[in-house]
Amino acid sequence: MAKEDFVIVGVTEDNVLTTNVEKLVKNVYEVLPKYDYVVTEQNYKLAKTDRASLNSLYKDVQSERKAFEKDTFAQWNHDKKIIMDLEKRIKELADSLGAGMADVDQKEKDIKLGAIKRLWEEKADDIQKIYVKFDTIYNKRWMNKTYELAKIETDMDGIVDQVNKDLELMELFLPKEDFEREQVLLEYENTLDIGVAKEKAEQLEKIKEQVKEKKKEKPKEDIQKPICFGNPDFNDFDDLPIETEEQAKRYAVFRIEGSYEAFVKVNSELPKLFKELGITFKVIEKGEM
Repeated sequence: MAKEDFVIVGVTEDNVLTTNVEKLVKNVYEVLPKYDYVVTEQNYKLAKTDRASLNSLYKDVQSERKAFEKDTFAQWNHDKKIIMDLEKRIKELADSLGAGMADVDQKEKDIKLGAIKRLWEEKADDIQKIYVKFDTIYNKRWMNKTYELAKIETDMDGIVDQVNKDLELMELFLPKEDFEREQVLLEYENTLDIGVAKEKAEQLEKIKEQVKEKKKEKPKEDIQKPICFGNPDFNDFDDLPIETEEQAKRYAVFRIEGSYEAFVKVNSELPKLFKELGITFKVIEKGEM
């Protein structure tokens, strides 16, 4: 097929572009079957000639398409860039306004959050025995513009009422000893879940019973011995022999003295360290000095 036999012609009517592409393509497809054969030694030279013809036809078709696109859409490509620049400018202005709105919204949220925190500081004073932090009761819905401060105050009143009811009910299972009592109250203070607090109380009671049983099993003097890991000759951690899998686990008995505040901190931090080291511990006895 000669190059002049594949020329794209376009006509625009009522803003609709029509071309003779379908007819041209149909003519090309009609001659392609003759090139679809298996190459052998006998037709090798013919295949070489046909391959050159196909490559030439490919270039002619591609060249004609590109030339038609360039001639037909040259003005449109120019106009398209102008329109896209306009779109970009509109989007820039919209984004700028959006950023300004976001700043205003954030300032309003900060003011509202401050008001909510101050409101809770007032409400928290109505709770007996414990201090409930703001983060514990904070509800993200309160920051919605439609959630008014009066409604938030009603929610807080409900929280205070429920907490006081829980604290009253917890008297049924709170430990009598101050140190254990504070642990259970602290658990509730952090979760506001009476079920979790009850589990903590039961856990402490179980440990206490285990200690009592342990005391019955062992003479009291064993509890008062200094640090001794299996052998009385080893009274310092640096002197310990290297353990093997066959050796028994070691244990040590400590006496800790300090203020109530110090005990609360020890109770908060020490279990974490022991857990990391894989150490189990029990409170053997405690009291006031």
